[in-house]
Amino acid sequence: MHLGCNPSTIFVILFCFRTASCITYKQVTQSSLPRGVAESKEKHAALAVDKNPFSFTETGVGINNYWKITFTQPTAISCFSMFLSGGTYTITIFRSAPKKVEEQCHQFSTDSQTSMYHFKGCCRNQLTADSFTVLLTNNGSLRLNEIYLDGCCDGHYGVSCTKCNKSCSSCDAANGKCLTCADFYYGENCENKCPYDCSNGGCHRETGDCYRCHFGFYGPTCQPCLAGKYGVNCTGTCSDLCQGHCDAQTGACPGHQINSTGRFFRQGFLSGESILIFGAAMLALTLVTVIVGMRTQCFKRILQKRPKRCISYQEEIVMDPRNMYDTIYEIVPYVNNFESSDSVAEYLEKIKAKTAQMMECEFKGISSAFTNTSSCAVLPDNRRKNRYEGIYPYDFNRVVLDMTDFPSCTDYVNASRIHGFVRDKLYIATQDPFNHETTLLFWETVWQTGSSKILMLTTTKQSKRNGYWPKTEERIGRITVRQETIRKLQLVTCRSFVLEKGEETRRVNHYQLIGWSQKIVPSNVNKFLQFYNLSKMEADATPIVVHCSSGVGKTGTYIAFDYLMDEANETGRLNIPNCILNLRKQRPLMIQTLGEYRFLHAALVENLTHVYSEVTS
Repeated sequence: MHLGCNPSTIFVILFCFRTASCITYKQVTQSSLPRGVAESKEKHAALAVDKNPFSFTETGVGINNYWKITFTQPTAISCFSMFLSGGTYTITIFRSAPKKVEEQCHQFSTDSQTSMYHFKGCCRNQLTADSFTVLLTNNGSLRLNEIYLDGCCDGHYGVSCTKCNKSCSSCDAANGKCLTCADFYYGENCENKCPYDCSNGGCHRETGDCYRCHFGFYGPTCQPCLAGKYGVNCTGTCSDLCQGHCDAQTGACPGHQINSTGRFFRQGFLSGESILIFGAAMLALTLVTVIVGMRTQCFKRILQKRPKRCISYQEEIVMDPRNMYDTIYEIVPYVNNFESSDSVAEYLEKIKAKTAQMMECEFKGISSAFTNTSSCAVLPDNRRKNRYEGIYPYDFNRVVLDMTDFPSCTDYVNASRIHGFVRDKLYIATQDPFNHETTLLFWETVWQTGSSKILMLTTTKQSKRNGYWPKTEERIGRITVRQETIRKLQLVTCRSFVLEKGEETRRVNHYQLIGWSQKIVPSNVNKFLQFYNLSKMEADATPIVVHCSSGVGKTGTYIAFDYLMDEANETGRLNIPNCILNLRKQRPLMIQTLGEYRFLHAALVENLTHVYSEVTS
């Protein structure tokens, strides 16, 4: 026999939540029968589980009348719902194994003993029962129309079937207490998150010890590998040729070392075989240089014959970012041949007079040549830390991390220190973290540079991740990151974080502009200006971390805008091309597209010709 699960009955839809199967029983009975009822107590008691809420069973008048259901097998009981007469009730369960136990599930009473009530309740916790008893403790007749014991669907609990906490993979159907933890959570109620360096499999439910660590970490709390170790749980030993340092994942030796002259050279050029390889490589390099020179001269002759539509202000070799790793390139001397700055009023008039073709010519005339070396970015140990090929920081102004606590890690992160107009090293231009390692490096950058402000000009959807920050609290490497507040405007989200490392605590504000996609430049600059004004409300002397996906496009646009606003306020003059040349001298490809260049002009015109209203929440 099955206990009241008829999808065609409205009461069952409301109070019987399981759809796959319902509780089965082998017998129902009750303490007594009312006068005039000739059928058995078992048959009369079955009216409370006949799928019809309008029929009912009833006992005779007396004290301690009860109704009892016995299940076909031990059954989990958590919550229940019943239609019954008023009175004072005790709900009990009985189980015979592993030992005989009668346990109280719930107690309740009603205001009136003559009215009918619909009561929903739960046991203190989920119980396993052989039988379930409804006991009327006051003097009277127990009347029971229908009872439902199926409770909630898996993953829910309580009379309202509230969803279990996300940190639980299963919870007590009565009180919601976690029975098993979701991946990467631990604790009595799965309230703690496993250490950030735990790999797949999470950590121990009680202790939080990691079952497995990411590459370059070992032990129950995933400490960084000691010098000379690598791999899963640091079980690999670096080669003697690596001089105590190798790739945390593969064990490969660093691809380059620095000699006494400060130049990079490859390891292993001392053997006879290596000398032959080196000689062949030099011959190939010579041939390539000759061919490149011939093609350059040919290209110059072709250019001389073509009509000049857009005048280039200097000779340059533009890199193809897709082939940066293997490209042989020339460092072009940095030249600033643009006209001197105009007053703000004069410059704004010039902007308004520019046609689309004039602006395109001007943008193409701004050198995008690589003006310095990026040798560290393409070392074998560092290549994987770059989100895009060809977008690297220059060696001279890259952020150099102190990774003493991480012997298997190098000091490289794809981030550049950029000068502002009023202060040197005002900005840290960097990429969006895209995996475990770069997330750790990002927060190390924030901590080690002392930054208290992060500006994010991309969406989590665009970055294909759910964000590099925790929703509540998480340990990332040696830094605990805790999100304290979040405020969402239409296209700007403001967050505040508290960072803890050892005994030191710092506060970081985070501003995210979510209305600017990777491929489409917004036609309206107002949201960008709202974002800009919000980010400028709290001035401080620490570096500002600015990032988009690559760390050059929208990042360059924001930094250029802020730089030019400071230039206008300090000097009353403007020169956009010179600003971009200056930024590209510090990080390649800053402001990547013509659309971003046009947007920069529009934002400057709007902000310099109108008093932008104060941002309100």
